[in-house]
Amino acid sequence: MKYYFAPLEGITNMYYRKAHNQYFHGVDKYFIPFLNPAQCQLSNKDKRELKKDNNNLNVKVVPQIISKNAQETLWLINLLHKEGYDEVNLNLGCPSKVVISKNKGSGMLKDLVYLDQYLNEVIYNSPIEISLKIRLGLNEVNEFKKILDVINKYKIKELIIHPRTAKEKYTGPLHLDVLDNLDKYTNINIIYNGEIKTKEDILYIQNRFPYLKGIMLGRGLVAHPDLLDDNSLNEKEKVDRIKNFFSTLYLEYLDNFGWNNTMFFIKEIWASMSTYFDIPKNIKKSFFKAKNKNDMEEILHIIYTTCPINENLINGIYNLD
Repeated sequence: MKYYFAPLEGITNMYYRKAHNQYFHGVDKYFIPFLNPAQCQLSNKDKRELKKDNNNLNVKVVPQIISKNAQETLWLINLLHKEGYDEVNLNLGCPSKVVISKNKGSGMLKDLVYLDQYLNEVIYNSPIEISLKIRLGLNEVNEFKKILDVINKYKIKELIIHPRTAKEKYTGPLHLDVLDNLDKYTNINIIYNGEIKTKEDILYIQNRFPYLKGIMLGRGLVAHPDLLDDNSLNEKEKVDRIKNFFSTLYLEYLDNFGWNNTMFFIKEIWASMSTYFDIPKNIKKSFFKAKNKNDMEEILHIIYTTCPINENLINGIYNLD
């Protein structure tokens, strides 16, 4: 079973990927948050993100593209090929209303004839392998069979599926029943994505869907960066590693972006990662109110030295007794 780190816009950038790869194990692929090749141009941020020198990790890094235009997509794919990448992921799953309104991400699922034409042009002309990240449909789960009929026409390296519709975004029950026996309807390698927060979740998904080739984790791995590691470390060693990881990320951001940008970035990460510890409400509140480095660093020290690791998370897939 392979394990992938999902591309999370604004979080899993090159600095995050490098720091995570330095301190933790278990990830087989990191995905670069989506690149937008509008008018065959890239932002400076996107150029920095895909530069091969910024992705020299000991595991594979795969760029993700979000686009509705086949020619713009192929322009970027060829650029990535020249940069040394041998795989790219196409985002057909982003549920953002703004993205959908531009017929990108999950918006590509509105018109399956157009999707078919897009995939036909991109896949047959791509010099590198293509994987897709999708939802079950735009508004209804029963759209998935028709979507799969289109995708099955093409040579896809992997199909990463989040078992909700775009309309449902990231809330509500997962439609796991749609994935039961999916291997009878496609020969494409299937990767599961959605609400993986504990090792028990991973085990449940692996056992329920034995045909899976991999699992993609997103915010669950941000919340618990060592989720894919073994359990050989004691609590102090785990806390020390989390502290070193977070300090490395924090200092990297300070050096490159200054305090104000660092403050927003770190608080966004910590919004997920704070569940790693059992933190009293007053301390958690103080962290998010911190307006200077001294206050933030003091509160982090309190968390590292006084708050125990939360070992018993419960979530919607698999509830611990």
